[in-house]
Amino acid sequence: MEQMQRQGELTKLAHEQSAAAENLLKAGASDKLEFASAQLEATAQRAAYLDAQVQAQQPWPARGGIQRPVETWPALEQAALRKQKR
Repeated sequence: MEQMQRQGELTKLAHEQSAAAENLLKAGASDKLEFASAQLEATAQRAAYLDAQVQAQQPWPARGGIQRPVETWPALEQAALRKQKR
């Protein structure tokens, strides 16, 4: 939850900077590259915010619970079969 709040604040700041860069461009005090860079940063920050929202809505195991590499699956299956035979 804290991460979402921080991402939201960063997103708001990035959009404010983008708007300021647009105003500077319109006033002739900036160039298109600076404006495009500010827009790109705002868009990237928005993507990070949306990613934080998705992560916050995932069930606990999907956010770093116990996970096993695919290579261990056969060993796990064999252990389960041995347990069933007992």
